[in-house]
Amino acid sequence: RAELLDNPSVVFGGTFSGNPISCGMGNLVLDHLVSNQSLYNELYKDCSLVYSEIEQILRSFPVQLMKSHSMFRFVFTERKINEMRDRKDWEDWNSFVKFREELKKQGLLVKSNGICFLCADHMEYKDRILHKIESCIRKIYE
Repeated sequence: RAELLDNPSVVFGGTFSGNPISCGMGNLVLDHLVSNQSLYNELYKDCSLVYSEIEQILRSFPVQLMKSHSMFRFVFTERKINEMRDRKDWEDWNSFVKFREELKKQGLLVKSNGICFLCADHMEYKDRILHKIESCIRKIYE
């Protein structure tokens, strides 16, 4: 409401809050998603295939893949991770940081918290991405 937005004692903000271009683009994205509802089902199916291939790569190493739909994370530990507390207690963070740096050298960026995302456009480069992941994992454990 205008009385809130015009009140100098009310603080609001965010990276894109109220930016008309961001709002407009957000609406376009939502329109596209509503018009293409099968997009997520296709993406999740593709992600499952990619995750299976990554897990094949990881099977010889003390690394697990935590995943949920199109979001995933590498966890460096031999112990079975069932929940976040397990990861925090048992994860070899130093190995992850080395892995992330090797991926960066290969042109794959992973957020500092380790969270990774797949999108439909990644599927075109899937084989190259998998090759780089395997190369970097092997380098960590050589």
